[in-house]
Amino acid sequence: MIEKRRVRSSFPAILPPLIDALKISYQVRQVGFERVAGRDGVIIQLNPRDKLRYGYRFWVDRQSGLLLKSVMLNENGVIVENVAFNQLGMVNN
Repeated sequence: MIEKRRVRSSFPAILPPLIDALKISYQVRQVGFERVAGRDGVIIQLNPRDKLRYGYRFWVDRQSGLLLKSVMLNENGVIVENVAFNQLGMVNN
């Protein structure tokens, strides 16, 4: 299935309007860079401000903003869920 990307309504473009709500529950920070599926990614970490939430780490494509990888971490920083692309290809329309 091929979908056209809507820049304003997709990740990470959806974050700025939600950033104030996110900051209440999470500390949001950029923690590095790493390649995922052959793409240069920026690593964004969400650390929970309480013990009731999981932490998250997102790898976001530097060029397109596509979410390349997502990791959910428990209170001890152990990965409990890991979702990632292993290969991406370009489609010419």
